[in-house]
Amino acid sequence: MNKNNITHKYDCLNNIEQILQQCNDDNIKNLIIDLRELIFYQMHEIRDQRMQIISSQHKNAWKQYDRPMDQYDYLTRSYVDKPDRTDTMGC
Repeated sequence: MNKNNITHKYDCLNNIEQILQQCNDDNIKNLIIDLRELIFYQMHEIRDQRMQIISSQHKNAWKQYDRPMDQYDYLTRSYVDKPDRTDTMGC
């Protein structure tokens, strides 16, 4: 989902003030306000989670740069990992 879709998704939140002014029932107003606060809270939580995911991905990517250059394969442009052991029994 790109940023434009996210902003359009929450465009209805901008009209809540107009809806609240037209609403006469206090219970409904309180429910609408509670829902708006919940939506904003969830938006901030999702944003924080995305930032944490991105930061951990960047952290893992930068860990590769600490590896020695003799493990780097110039043809594939990636680091050569150690081969897996085929004998897992240890006998």
